[in-house]
Amino acid sequence: MEVLVALADRIAAAREAEITLAREQDHEAAVRVRSERYKMLDDIRKRIDKIECEMSSAASPKKHRL
Repeated sequence: MEVLVALADRIAAAREAEITLAREQDHEAAVRVRSERYKMLDDIRKRIDKIECEMSSAASPKKHRL
């Protein structure tokens, strides 16, 4: 009987370890996705700023060289 209890305890511990590992992996994946989203948004903001700068340069009066 003690052997069965010990085996059940080992199985429960193994399952708990699997659950903990899965949670850690999910957390790491969520952090990675969040980081990728922030980088993507930052890239989009930089592109928008560049386009706005180009548009304002194109709209400003051109200086003629002699």
